[in-house]
Amino acid sequence: MAALASALPDDVIGAMRADIAHALPVLESLRRSVMAVRHASVGAVLVASRDGEAQTLWASDAEEGAWAIRHVAHPGYIELSRRDLVPVAEQALDLVAYDPSYHVCWYEGTDAPVGFEGRDIRKLDVRHVDQVISGYSHPEFYEREDYLRMLGEGRLLGGFDERGRLVGFVGEHAEGAIGMLEVFPAYRRQGWARALQSAKMAEHLRQGWMPWCQVFAGNDGSLALQRSLGMRCSPSPDHVGLMPRDWDAVAG
Repeated sequence: MAALASALPDDVIGAMRADIAHALPVLESLRRSVMAVRHASVGAVLVASRDGEAQTLWASDAEEGAWAIRHVAHPGYIELSRRDLVPVAEQALDLVAYDPSYHVCWYEGTDAPVGFEGRDIRKLDVRHVDQVISGYSHPEFYEREDYLRMLGEGRLLGGFDERGRLVGFVGEHAEGAIGMLEVFPAYRRQGWARALQSAKMAEHLRQGWMPWCQVFAGNDGSLALQRSLGMRCSPSPDHVGLMPRDWDAVAG
């Protein structure tokens, strides 16, 4: 809370909390001190990762959001909280939007959902890097060194069967969103997805963080899982990401 209060004026925080379904990615990245403010007004807040490679814009006011894109944002990856600003970013920053857009889901409870008790779930380390890369549905999102860094920081949890074999994993992205949830085919429909995400949510709650995640539009199974865990989800997939036209992920 202190990190958030020091980063933004009270009136801006109030405006964002009133639009939590769109502002949550920015609020939580600041709460965890993984991004820094580049522009802040009551109608728009732009933040960027410490290395400057990723940006996120919340805008309740389209004109203020467009101004931040044109005058503050740089031509790199950016996530927008509203689709009507996509043409502005495409033109001003020479970016391309990727589909699908996504929902934001968040957990307002204080107790973690049940479902992981009695399961062997523990932090993965760099020894598991090849299993993570081969098992992740979107390995193109990161470079190998990124996976090694996430594993070294203890950001991925793995589930293990009674013989000690890895059955799946869950992680968190740089901005703090729970993600990378994968269960290997032989272990599906055995409650592992719920168990892994429940364990990750419990970990975040112990650190005083609000568990949240992003779900691609059309992924009805994932939305159903989030709601079964007590998550609230934005009713429409308004959030969209844009990336440089020559980024490898576009071609992949």
